[in-house]
Amino acid sequence: MKEEIDRLKELLINSINKNIKNEKMGLLLSGGLDSSIVAYLLKITKHKFICYVVEINNSNFKNSEDIIYAKRLAKDLGLKLRIIKIEDDRKIERELKIVLSLIKKADAVKVSIALPIQFALKQAKKDGCKYIFYGGGCDSIFAGFNKHKQSADINKQCLESFQECKEKIKIREIKLADHNKIKLIFPFLDKELVKYALKIPGEYKIKDNVEKYILRKTAENIGLPKYITMRKKKAIQYSSNCQKSLKKLTKRRGFKKIKDYLKSLHYR
Repeated sequence: MKEEIDRLKELLINSINKNIKNEKMGLLLSGGLDSSIVAYLLKITKHKFICYVVEINNSNFKNSEDIIYAKRLAKDLGLKLRIIKIEDDRKIERELKIVLSLIKKADAVKVSIALPIQFALKQAKKDGCKYIFYGGGCDSIFAGFNKHKQSADINKQCLESFQECKEKIKIREIKLADHNKIKLIFPFLDKELVKYALKIPGEYKIKDNVEKYILRKTAENIGLPKYITMRKKKAIQYSSNCQKSLKKLTKRRGFKKIKDYLKSLHYR
């Protein structure tokens, strides 16, 4: 596995370097494995950037996991971190309407993924960022989902996931970025990296029921702390408290299901 780790590290650094721009840059940092790898590589290759982390919290929930991990990593690595906390129902609904108008579907999962990204991109635009690094696509090629664990052919499932991911990005992340006049950079979707990742043996991707095993080992190799390399995956709609906040807002507006509440906004 050492050979694969060395090659992955090389490809990741190449992907970062080839996407560096002479404009103000940012990174959506959740404190999860994927975005933390990008943050670390940007830092050690001495590129300037601002990290953005979002928490949507309209009900005095405990701090989101993303806030906790992103703050800890930023402190340990000396990263510039902008924390975006959204607590006002009116602000949430204003951006929800924008998200719904862009993705054109009152899908609770899609919207709860898109909303934190929208808040981050909106702030990045205010800060003058032209390019934002984003860890999207990593789970698809490195077997980060439960469906990969259940598959008899992990790499075949990774390829299918990668193709699905490209389509989802077009109808969600890219539309959000275009709306905010920002260009998203997906370092994990670099052609050379994807091509290599899809050839890595499946048993290196899922080992002892741990997803993205080889990527975790690569992160460990480049110097990321264990609290990052071994952090369990948690989807952004949960790790940002977005899903919980939407449930509370749905109830306040007199609806039982988030989908019905979103439809009321979409068609209002």
